Amino acid sequence: MPQHAELLPSDVEAITTGLLRLSQQIDRAECPADIAEVLAPIVDRHDGVLRRLTQIFEAVGDICNDFVLQDRYASELQGESDDAFDTLRNLLNQVNDLDAQFRTFAPHVTRTPRGHRPAPAAQSSASHDTPQAPSGMRIRQAVDTLADLAAYLREHPPLDDVLPLLARLLNEDRGVPIVLGSILRCTEHLLGQQSALPVSDETRLAMEAFREAAQEATDWHVLHWDVQRLRAQSGTPGR
Repeated sequence: MPQHAELLPSDVEAITTGLLRLSQQIDRAECPADIAEVLAPIVDRHDGVLRRLTQIFEAVGDICNDFVLQDRYASELQGESDDAFDTLRNLLNQVNDLDAQFRTFAPHVTRTPRGHRPAPAAQSSASHDTPQAPSGMRIRQAVDTLADLAAYLREHPPLDDVLPLLARLLNEDRGVPIVLGSILRCTEHLLGQQSALPVSDETRLAMEAFREAAQEATDWHVLHWDVQRLRAQSGTPGR
């Protein structure tokens, strides 16, 4: 196995200094896209800071099991480490597309100087450059495809044939939970952005419902890990 150099105190100091600089960079952000750039290395599901912290506590929980036979107190520490792992994993799922959400703002949105509020006329005359909406037929086709998959699964096909399909469905980057969560969050954003002020109770309740549904949908993204473990166990080729 390859040997890795030990982490020095100076390395840890560099990490904390880098995080401080990220915080300062956010404070200087002039537009939502600037914030997205700062958040990307933190919330990235593959190499982000939260992902690495999650791996650290996962490793701590695993290694504690090797100490249990000599000292049962290690099992308590293992439980606490596993709890920390779950908390960080849930946090990662919660913020996994936070950078993408900041990129949903229109290009004209910039920072207002401290102590000032934008003029109402400026808000009403703002233009919104949005991608072309997919047709209702394309959306129906996407829904029909999912219905076809459900019908296929009801026929009890071989698991080796199913797992690659589930891997695509639950992909950690572009799977249905991630995309659906993003759609619901953007809808909440639109409701808050385009509703008349003051926001009615009905609209506020709808916004809360979309926000909660978005989080619940995104949470199901964790199933991609279960699919990966099942594929490894069955020897099904990776994606």
